[in-house]
Amino acid sequence: MTYAPDVSDCLLTVAGKGTEYRLCPPHLLPEAIDQAAMLTAAQATLAQHSASESAEALRAQSMAAFMLLCAGELDKAEAVLRRVIAKQNAIGDAGARSGSELRLVQVLQRLGRVNEAVSLATEVLARQSKDSPREHFALHHLGKALMQAGAQGEARVTLSRALTLRLALGNAELIASTRHALALLHKSPLRTALPPPEDAAEELSPK
Repeated sequence: MTYAPDVSDCLLTVAGKGTEYRLCPPHLLPEAIDQAAMLTAAQATLAQHSASESAEALRAQSMAAFMLLCAGELDKAEAVLRRVIAKQNAIGDAGARSGSELRLVQVLQRLGRVNEAVSLATEVLARQSKDSPREHFALHHLGKALMQAGAQGEARVTLSRALTLRLALGNAELIASTRHALALLHKSPLRTALPPPEDAAEELSPK
């Protein structure tokens, strides 16, 4: 895979060697360095954990779905995440469910279903208490979805809130990720509101 020169230099990993990925412009969505190796790792994780519906197994399946996202297997990633989210909701694993939903937000972004991504990220954020350890993740992913949707003003406010929380945590990797999103946002043309839903846009367009 060929990367643009302005890709973040930060190399991340899901589960060690073979699962490295980068966050790539313009929307800082994850892409595997080695798609084949990432896909193999995802399939192995699913094979190991798909027979169980325990909280631990569902978290592993969610991680495998993220690997599918990184490998470009978007439809498979969405299917796994929707199944996992439903089961996590049923067993009351609220924290893990939020994490899975934020992974689904990124899948929806990659699929171009940006309004759905914004809506889901907004729902996840609304469920977080002010002292929730997941609030900054929800703000960060909502900000990136808003940025992709063209709602630059809302994205800037949301990402700035995420950065404030991350600075307080002192996690350098998380701080760098949100700062990079804000830097890309400053380079984008200014728009202040979300576009209409896709179906509404079709109705307004000339036949």
